[in-house]
Amino acid sequence: MPPGEEQVTLVAHSVSATVAAQVASMVPRRLDGVLLISSLLPPRGKSLVDVLPLVGPKLVAPQLVKSGLKLSERRIRAMLPGVAEVVIDKLLREMGAFSGQVLADATGEPHWPARRGYVLTTQDTAVPAGMQSRVAKRFDATIYQLETGHLPMLTKARELARIIERFNS
Repeated sequence: MPPGEEQVTLVAHSVSATVAAQVASMVPRRLDGVLLISSLLPPRGKSLVDVLPLVGPKLVAPQLVKSGLKLSERRIRAMLPGVAEVVIDKLLREMGAFSGQVLADATGEPHWPARRGYVLTTQDTAVPAGMQSRVAKRFDATIYQLETGHLPMLTKARELARIIERFNS
């Protein structure tokens, strides 16, 4: 958050919706709006480990929390149809694991602003559209759809920018 008292619009992608929830519980008066993009937002009191479609049996949860979540090259490539190979290679080199703490922390009591939006990515292989629809409904958000996969900032950057601008206007 920038210093000061000005209100901001928070945009969160995927698992970072849980970070947005924490921000909304800590500084709710600073938020003018929250826009989630192909996000998983666990119900109050649940963690991402409880809802992640990639986790599988609960037997993996303790190890996942300890080590974090590292996506396989195959899964990353499946999320990026049509993206230039040079961009995919850079992403594969630089992408680390998702924090185990972010995965394990239960969603608390966020105080969401009235203005809430959700960008639903209809061809998402990481967070299926049906799951996104349920999150958007529970989040009570205005839904914007993009015909793309999980990383619209790489596959449909202009269209995503227009949605963000529309949400902010």
